Parts: sequence; C-alpha cells; structure tokens
Amino acid sequence: ASPAQGLAIDTVFRVEQSGWIPDSDDLLPLQYAFAYRLPDTADSTVLTDFTPAAEYSKATFRPPPAGNSSITYIVVGRAKDAAGSVAEDWSAQVLISLPQLAASDVQDRVASVQANL
Repeated sequence: ASPAQGLAIDTVFRVEQSGWIPDSDDLLPLQYAFAYRLPDTADSTVLTDFTPAAEYSKATFRPPPAGNSSITYIVVGRAKDAAGSVAEDWSAQVLISLPQLAASDVQDRVASVQANL
C-alpha cells in the first residue's frame, strides 16, 4: 500500500496486486479484488469485488477513522482464476492517524461532505 501511513479521510491510499501466476493458461483470465479490515476482526470492508482485467489489479481508498486514536488497517488482495480458486495476500498494512483539526476546520469539512452528498 502506498503511502504506508496517512490521515483518516484525507489520505488516498493506493494498493496494487502483481505476481499472481496461474498454473496454466487455461486458468486465465485472473480476476482481482481488494478489501481491508481492522486487526483482530474477521469482518472486512470490500473495496472492489472480483473483476477481470489487469486495470482492476489496482484500487484506491480513503479509510475512515476508527475510534479516537491511530489504527492500523490490514489490506487484502485477492486473485481468482477461471476455475474459481482464490489466493489471498493479507500482508499490506496502512497506519491511519486522526487529523488535528480546529473546530472551524471540522465545520468546513462537514459542510463540504454534506455538499457532495
């Protein structure tokens, strides 16, 4: 994941998968998916579902804050072959910190989000 750390809501994280090689060409095309989760939880948030095509081996996301302190999210990349076999890689992590905002900044951000709904 890039960058490896950032601010909740502000930082756009990029994840990419590469190096998945099927046992034979009959198992092509590969499909890719991404998700992320908090440590010590089984539930994950889906970023992208399985989609064929190499351009979907990448994703971007802005994770939300989790509580009142910094938190590490674990990012998963999944690849699925034409036979339906799925491989996962849970090795990417991103450290999310809470932005330090003045009260007026919070009001501006809330107004901005509401305007874009």
